[in-house]
Amino acid sequence: MVIPADVPFSLWLISRDVALAQAGGAALAGPAATVPFEAVAGQDQSFTFTLVGPTAHAQ
Repeated sequence: MVIPADVPFSLWLISRDVALAQAGGAALAGPAATVPFEAVAGQDQSFTFTLVGPTAHAQ
């Protein structure tokens, strides 16, 4: 995905079926989370999240 550099953005994650955690293992609060970031020209931006299992609402 191409986005403009030097503009504040938020990566929005949501899942009603699987629980998500940050790369370090800290669980995300609730079924949705936002990750603020700002792209820098000439640098890649990466995000790592882990699926830790089904939520209580998963069918």
